[in-house]
Amino acid sequence: MLRSVLSRARATPPSLSRLRAAVAVLFALDGFVFGSWAARVPDVSAATGAGHTALGVALLCLSLGALACMHLTGALCSRLGTGLTAALAGVLASVCAVLP
Repeated sequence: MLRSVLSRARATPPSLSRLRAAVAVLFALDGFVFGSWAARVPDVSAATGAGHTALGVALLCLSLGALACMHLTGALCSRLGTGLTAALAGVLASVCAVLP
């Protein structure tokens, strides 16, 4: 059933303006999620008692995690398609924003 829904969705290609709007929404969502997290870094640091070194290591691990996710996202795009992967990534980014 999922294959039939996906094949019907792929039958008509979306317009260029719709694709641009989708990319803009995803970039805005990512900027909002990361910006709201980055604004809380001093509060999290004070609440956990983390020093500058521990905070630097945590931010380094954030960048390494981003690199690993980019590799995984490329593989998912090849397997599931870019639209479904982008939608799943948007939902997961929003869910993960409330965890910290």
